[in-house]
Amino acid sequence: MKYKLYILAVLIAASVTQALAQIDNSVALARQGKYDEALQCIKSAENQGIEPKTAKYFYGCVYYLQGNWQKALDYYTEAINLAPDDWHPYFDRANTYIRQNKFALAMQDINKALNLSGDHYFDVLNARGVMYGKSGRYKKAMDDFNACIAMQPSNPDTYINVGNMLMQQKKYAEAEEQYTKAIEVDANSIAAYNNRANAREMLFDLDGAQEDFDKYNQLIMR
Repeated sequence: MKYKLYILAVLIAASVTQALAQIDNSVALARQGKYDEALQCIKSAENQGIEPKTAKYFYGCVYYLQGNWQKALDYYTEAINLAPDDWHPYFDRANTYIRQNKFALAMQDINKALNLSGDHYFDVLNARGVMYGKSGRYKKAMDDFNACIAMQPSNPDTYINVGNMLMQQKKYAEAEEQYTKAIEVDANSIAAYNNRANAREMLFDLDGAQEDFDKYNQLIMR
């Protein structure tokens, strides 16, 4: 009997492993624009015993990547109902609301995600700063970004996010300074070189912009 139970446990574990592989494949396919195939992978994962909350969440991710905001919202909401203590669906539902310019709803969800985020607090706080910036609440955005810099001063992402927010305000010289800070802490930051090149173009520093574009191209060709 014990031997049979062991075999059953192995089979269950193998099935779950296959289901997780299907889930990973669904995201890869969706990023390639193969949405029907991605959805079929999630369906296969469901048949192999993946948890319903996981399936609902990834259905939401595929529809988000497809640009079907309403279906993404529906599935993220189902995932939240099944797992109200998981920060991921709140986070992604917030990003979906942003796509619909529903900033109040987005902030409710991102705050909920922040409270549940645990070890991912920095990432969610940075994302909230971006959301504040997109809604024009620049002071609140900088409060979040400054808190992130205090937590992780060597992380280039925050400086890039600040730079992007300044570009949105057409403060190109200040944005360039932020992208430079990102490069100082990470000399291989592809986004920082690309974004600083754009800022330098706006400042009519064409030689500097070309240098940054050249560095960007070198990095993406690695």
